[in-house]
Amino acid sequence: MFALVLQSILGGCSVLLLPHLISGIRVNGFKAAWRLVIAIMVINTVLRLFFWWFIIPFKILTLGIGTILVNGVVLDLASDFVDGISVESFTSALYGGIGLSVIWSILDIFLS
Repeated sequence: MFALVLQSILGGCSVLLLPHLISGIRVNGFKAAWRLVIAIMVINTVLRLFFWWFIIPFKILTLGIGTILVNGVVLDLASDFVDGISVESFTSALYGGIGLSVIWSILDIFLS
């Protein structure tokens, strides 16, 4: 439980970095960033529960590049549900998904 809370807080901090890396993303404070992380976690959980039979072969067939596309779609979808987050285009969401994946992978290495 503690790891999940720590991961969500650090995820919120990493979302705060996105506007500095990608010009098409705007974040209005840590509270909005943290809500975005929670929304991404919920969407990822729902996607894995209901679409695992489609997502796994998709990732294998695209040699992992499909993961980048899925992360961009999830970021774009989650930003629609959270006030205080603005993603201007799908390209910005795609780059944001790549940025979050890289940042979260680095954080995962340090937390393990």
